Amino acid sequence: MNKFLLINILILVFNFQIYSQGTTCSQSDPFCTGTTYTFPNNTGQPNASSTDPGNNYDCLTTQPNPAWYYMEVATAGNIDIGISQVNASGTGIDVDFILYGPYDNLTQAMSYCGNHGNATTASDPNQVIDCSYDPAPTETANIPNAQVGDVYVLLLTNYANQSGTISFSQTGGTGATDCTILNPCVISALTATPGTCQVATNTYSVSGSITFTDAPTTGTLTVTSSCGGSQTFNAPFTSPQAYNISGITSNGAACSVTAVFSADAGCTRTTNYTAPAACTCSISALTSSAGACVPATNLYTLSGSITFNNAPASGTLTVTNSCGGSQTFNAPFTSPLAYNLPGLTSNGAACTVTAVFSADAGCTRTSNYTAPAACTPTCIITNFTANQSPCENPANVYDVTGAVTFSNAPATGTLTVSSCSGQSQVFNAPFTSPINYTLSNLPADGAACSVMAVFSADAACTQTINFTNQNPCDVPCAFTSIADTIGACDLATNDFIRSGQVTFTNAPSTGTLTITDCLGNTQTFNPPFTSPISYSLTINSNGTTNCDITATF
Repeated sequence: MNKFLLINILILVFNFQIYSQGTTCSQSDPFCTGTTYTFPNNTGQPNASSTDPGNNYDCLTTQPNPAWYYMEVATAGNIDIGISQVNASGTGIDVDFILYGPYDNLTQAMSYCGNHGNATTASDPNQVIDCSYDPAPTETANIPNAQVGDVYVLLLTNYANQSGTISFSQTGGTGATDCTILNPCVISALTATPGTCQVATNTYSVSGSITFTDAPTTGTLTVTSSCGGSQTFNAPFTSPQAYNISGITSNGAACSVTAVFSADAGCTRTTNYTAPAACTCSISALTSSAGACVPATNLYTLSGSITFNNAPASGTLTVTNSCGGSQTFNAPFTSPLAYNLPGLTSNGAACTVTAVFSADAGCTRTSNYTAPAACTPTCIITNFTANQSPCENPANVYDVTGAVTFSNAPATGTLTVSSCSGQSQVFNAPFTSPINYTLSNLPADGAACSVMAVFSADAACTQTINFTNQNPCDVPCAFTSIADTIGACDLATNDFIRSGQVTFTNAPSTGTLTITDCLGNTQTFNPPFTSPISYSLTINSNGTTNCDITATF
């Protein structure tokens, strides 16, 4: 099986038959061992583990100033490669290396960039063949049993970071490498010229040419724009090759064009360009800044600006807030345009601002913001009094008077003061603290009661006072009538019955009620007393006339 061995050279740079030094794996340069080669080393370059992470660097704890190279085996057998490095004065300096492979071909070798040396089985074409981190200025890389077509990659490093040269040549073994690969494919120039923005589509084309040497004889050459679009050419390839990529969105973005041969992934080049600005209407920015909540009104103002390009020449630009308010501007429009939406309710809501041109509904943009939290001061009743008047006869009622002292009252609605007995007094906005009230004719019954003050526009702004109603009034006891009837005389006993009813009001709750006649006959009743009370006296007839009846509590 034909394989390629990939060799990464971190420090070594070839002077002969090499167009450039590969400081990254994908830019590996070709070399062969049939002749002694001397190359300028690399200095001031980061570790390969930074520029090419993911590879297994095995014994190379550090990999400063990397240079990557590959070679293809022409004759089977062992190959020993002697490597040395000297500074500008000819003094030997440390050189280190690592060798990867073998790979079937260069394409396979390049596909392992970022994964070199991570073979999981002995048969994987991705082994660490040899590695040395010795401080010596000379090293020997050994390739055992190389097969025709194998590709190896050698990585050399300049640990001392001193300018100088690296030399290497084959020092042993019966194998040999193919020196015909030393004329690699090179893209020496790649131009990219963006066209003008097409108003109808807001797109443009980028065109240019690719200049190259030693292109592969198979595969494709693909030109790709990072901002969209590509063009592909099939082998055979003739330099220079013109290209044109159309239909790219005009947006003023930083773009790049990359050309690469599919049969040689290392034969690639990139150039940068800037896309033309959009030529259709576009709103590039919409800001929204919520002002502070105003306590007196619980309102805030939203302000911001609209930045746009290629605005329509007619119509309107309307800014609308999902939380209320809008502002409309008439053509002509000048960017940026400031807007201001006052009188918005502070409630902490999530809001969206939308700007749109009436003449181009697709030219729109939204911006989100959060409204400030409510800041209206809390209504509070700071003092509430309830004073009772004495019980009033004969209605047996009394009045409650007092004052409601408050702060931050609502601007609308009513203030109602009411009792548990149903009496109430209502005051309309605006409210000035304190407010005096009077509730009349509460029943004097000694029962539990209360009085409450509450604002209709803020039910939480309330206060209640609990109390006991006045006891009933002290009304004098009074007899309203005595009905008296004298019965017939009993001839056997000479007695007769004197009976009747005593009617009264506000009887005492204690003591007795005594009915007495002029002869001293009495009848006594115990409480409770319910009017009328009937009495009956047995009287001996003695001829007395005008004998009164007296009722006494």
